[in-house]
Amino acid sequence: MNSLDPTFSIITPTQGRVTLTRMLESLEPAGAGPHDELVVVIDGDYPEALEILKSVVLPCSLMCQLSFRSARDLGASPRNHGMEIATKDYITYMDDDNIFVPGAFDILRDRCPTTKRRSQLFRVKHWSVGVVWQTKGLLQFGQVDGHGYVLPNDGNWSLWRGGPAGDFNHISETIQMRGQPTWREEVIVELRPGFEG
Repeated sequence: MNSLDPTFSIITPTQGRVTLTRMLESLEPAGAGPHDELVVVIDGDYPEALEILKSVVLPCSLMCQLSFRSARDLGASPRNHGMEIATKDYITYMDDDNIFVPGAFDILRDRCPTTKRRSQLFRVKHWSVGVVWQTKGLLQFGQVDGHGYVLPNDGNWSLWRGGPAGDFNHISETIQMRGQPTWREEVIVELRPGFEG
């Protein structure tokens, strides 16, 4: 990585699920580096989350915020808070039960322009429906996923709201504000690996 490469803030809400370890361990093979940051917002009083964070050596810096009352909004409030405090060029999202694929940050650094103008919409591997997005340019619920959405850290975005359509609403409302993203063919995230439903 050179000094002109874009840097990434990885926004992660967690309640300390055991899968957090697997997610953290995916960062190094994914290519996260010392100029990137992991922004973890612990959603409630979950000391086990801190223990997990202490147990894994991270390739990037860690910014950890605690909340002693669970937001109960499927991670929307923690993501919004994480976006407020993120300091890197781009924002990306990662839940504590998903993983980055090997080389994901090499792809991100190659595809995200240092000019930081457009958001990017990468593909993700979904445990039940295969790869999404499936149709380039089709913005509809179930067709896009927030884990593939990467946007410039410039404050020009919609807030997350709770509910099953949280990803879709955040993406579609942000697109209304800042224009169409660049649709990228590469898969950067695997959702809930090993989950059988």
